[in-house]
Amino acid sequence: MLRLGRLGSLVLVIAVLSVSACGGSEEREAKYLERAREHLASEDYDKAKVDTRNVLKINHKNVEARYMLAQIAEKQENWRDMIGALNSTLEADPGHVEANIKLAQVLAGGNQLDKAEEHVNTVLQTYPINADALGTKALIEFRRGNKEQAQKLANQALAQDPAQTVALSTLGSLIGSAHPEELLALVDKGLAKDPTNLTLIKLRMAALEGMGRSDDVIAQLKQLVEQYPDDIEYARQLAAYYVNKFQASEAEAFLRERLAANPDDVRFKLLLVGYLQQIDGSEKAQAELHKMVDASPDTPELRFKLGELLVASGDLDQAEAVYKSTFDHGSEGTAYQTARVRLAQLALLQRDAAKAQGWVDQALEIEAANPDALLLQARIKFTEGKFEEAIPDLRMILRSNPEAVSALLMIAEAQRRTGSLDLALDNYRQVLGLAPDNAIALYQSATLMAARQEYDKAAANLEKLLASQPENVQAINELSGIYSKLQRWDEAQALITRLEGKPETQPVADLLSAGLAQRQGEAEKALHLAQSALEADAQLTGALTIIAESYYKLQKVDAGTKWFQGYLDEHPDSNGAKLLLAGLYMADDEKDLAAQTYKDVIARSPENIAAYINLSRLYLANGETDKVIALYEQGLKANPDNPTLAAGLANEYINAARYDDALALLDKAYAKNADAVVVGNNLAALLIDHFPTSENLQRAREITRGYETSSSPAQLDTAGWLQYHLDNIPQAISLLKAAQEAGGEGPEYWYHLGLAYSKNGQKDLAKEQLGKALEGEQQYAWRDAAQAAYDSL
Repeated sequence: MLRLGRLGSLVLVIAVLSVSACGGSEEREAKYLERAREHLASEDYDKAKVDTRNVLKINHKNVEARYMLAQIAEKQENWRDMIGALNSTLEADPGHVEANIKLAQVLAGGNQLDKAEEHVNTVLQTYPINADALGTKALIEFRRGNKEQAQKLANQALAQDPAQTVALSTLGSLIGSAHPEELLALVDKGLAKDPTNLTLIKLRMAALEGMGRSDDVIAQLKQLVEQYPDDIEYARQLAAYYVNKFQASEAEAFLRERLAANPDDVRFKLLLVGYLQQIDGSEKAQAELHKMVDASPDTPELRFKLGELLVASGDLDQAEAVYKSTFDHGSEGTAYQTARVRLAQLALLQRDAAKAQGWVDQALEIEAANPDALLLQARIKFTEGKFEEAIPDLRMILRSNPEAVSALLMIAEAQRRTGSLDLALDNYRQVLGLAPDNAIALYQSATLMAARQEYDKAAANLEKLLASQPENVQAINELSGIYSKLQRWDEAQALITRLEGKPETQPVADLLSAGLAQRQGEAEKALHLAQSALEADAQLTGALTIIAESYYKLQKVDAGTKWFQGYLDEHPDSNGAKLLLAGLYMADDEKDLAAQTYKDVIARSPENIAAYINLSRLYLANGETDKVIALYEQGLKANPDNPTLAAGLANEYINAARYDDALALLDKAYAKNADAVVVGNNLAALLIDHFPTSENLQRAREITRGYETSSSPAQLDTAGWLQYHLDNIPQAISLLKAAQEAGGEGPEYWYHLGLAYSKNGQKDLAKEQLGKALEGEQQYAWRDAAQAAYDSL
């Protein structure tokens, strides 16, 4: 008998345990996978996701589990996770048929046709008659406009599988309207193979509708209602179809019948109310809801719907009473938080921010991270102009839900209002990643791109917006301006033509045509069109700028001042007109009149920042620096949180060698609004130039983090100047050159790059830059240093 020593016994035990553990992990993997399949089949997607992830914890290469995550995400309509899971599947198995086809379909839906075709071809190389791949390729060709090829491929797919839904849907788009009977025959073949396929059933109804067989469509919808009695969507579709066919009484009878069959299902109650509101108006819908609320007083959804109808009809006091009555049945839980938010929204609608904040405070006291309450609190701050204070609330929402589109839009708007334009653009792009057709994100991102001179990208976003909203005046205005920048004059005029010939939009068309004429140098035409637009619609005050500029370009400044004086006789409260009149006074060298006009604007509207800025420029031109400082101090007293005024005053303190005052001011402004780029940039520059301790340079590095990728010349210059002081000379040169390439121009830009070249031994380039910086007689704090560096070369 073989005897094992103690060491040998230990080795044997370890080996046995290892085998046992290995076998156990495989068994657990198989068990979790089987359970995940069962949960997926029973549509319990959350449990399926948990078990699938347990599989991947044991074996992260399990291809079936990776693909199952994609299926779960698709069922839950989480498209981002679905795409991620499909890519993960293909990382593990590049030839995975289903993942390649599914990803190709998603990409084709997003019009990424070349990438979609790559995935389809991966399948067809191995399986040349795969019906799903052929159907998807048919879709790709249809999207490309290759209709004959698309139809050929779709027919090839159907020859392999008569129920291939993508092929049938593509054929529906190709022949459905012209030959619905042919489509019906093809769909019926598919249904013979797969009689419960909902996509095919919907295609069948579309074909029947195309043939005018409305009764058959109704019969098909009734069958779906009977097959899926708990699915309210089919009931909704049938009611809508009745209404479209002018069978309103049948629609109401059907909905009341469904409600009788589901008397406790609030969804069917709300469906009936929605129908009554659409067909018979709010009054009948409210009456029905009052009956429902009386019968089910503890059903908050009915109460909330009644509140909505009352708000829509302008009965705000009654709406408030309805929302408050929710608390007759309790005070804790989701419904009561919703009631608090609704009451806050109602107060905000009544312009009572304090009352709205009171309801929000109650909601947040119960649930500090309630996203609806936080969003509403941010809106309250928006109404008060406190955009920077709204940002922390919005960030808290995004921490728990990074895909909250409403919060992303608001934080982008707050950043846009406070001058953090790069951050705003990033957030608008994030919105478009989640909701590619979001009109707000398309428009605002385009305006920011245009400001960065990224005209092609801006135009693409606006063109996409106008594809769904062809008469969107703001988008037409912005895009026509961009086309003008690109000298695409005919396309700009074609856009404006969309608004011509209609009494309600002709004045807008005239205003846009005036802007186009002005950009083409046709000042007389621009003046005539702008005045015509303003006469037709007094709200089109954007015409005032064109009128002022046209008078100036036509060298008719006296006529311009007289016109604006007449306009102000009729519109004495128009600050915009006053500012333009002051500009014309300046052009006519009537500086005293200009100064008095700016002062009048400030006296009437202390919040008008443009008046302070323009008056400060006038003082600077006269060399009256003391008046500039006093003016900015006056402006900040009235607008203590305004970053533009803070930066302007700090700049004047610096020019007066009051560096400690400048630092104290910028420190305070930065503490209030770290997202205001003009404040952060000026603070960093001040620390670098006048307080360059190692601690302050580190602080400047923190403030300027991200400036390296900015498109702002000032930010790039500050980032480069910091690298110069940190002795990273090649990086400094790269950033300082980028600042000039981005449009940065002037003595300070030349001085910074000149010193960097000098320190790097590039004497000729240094001499060129420093020479430009020293041109003229204007004195700068750095002039002696620039001269010494130049002389050393």
